[in-house]
Amino acid sequence: MFLLSWYFWGPAGLFWEYADSSQKFQLNKNASTITKQATFDTTAWDVAASWYLTGEKNSLLVTPAPLHPFHFNGGGLGAWQLTARLGGLDLDKADFNKKADFAAAGSAQSALTWGVGLNWLLNNNIKVMLDYEQTGFGFAPGYPAARGSFAAQDEKVLLTRLQFAF
Repeated sequence: MFLLSWYFWGPAGLFWEYADSSQKFQLNKNASTITKQATFDTTAWDVAASWYLTGEKNSLLVTPAPLHPFHFNGGGLGAWQLTARLGGLDLDKADFNKKADFAAAGSAQSALTWGVGLNWLLNNNIKVMLDYEQTGFGFAPGYPAARGSFAAQDEKVLLTRLQFAF
């Protein structure tokens, strides 16, 4: 099952999605013998919001042209957009550790991510993006990640991108 929706009004934008899926896995002893099978259920969701500080009309499919494109002579500042995102992922908590042949005990079974960003559209062809995201991981009761291990730590990422479109 997959649900997707969005709403845009003037400079504001809101987008959300939800996915629920099942995947069947199998281990083979050789090409003709299946030794073990398991089905994993996964759910994921995401909510994202954005706002053009400079008044451009927000849209899902089309990046707006800046109302006042950037010029070195001071003619315009381009378009500035704030963004925020929250999302989650849950992997088959009920059976994860019983199926250790498919995943190691102590592996993360869920993740919660949040992020904020600032986008600068200089003109119709140049976009600069700066984003910060942080992800926390969840583990099954009785099977936590080892204290101080890499898996037990939140992931913190600062991302930048310079994009050219012609």
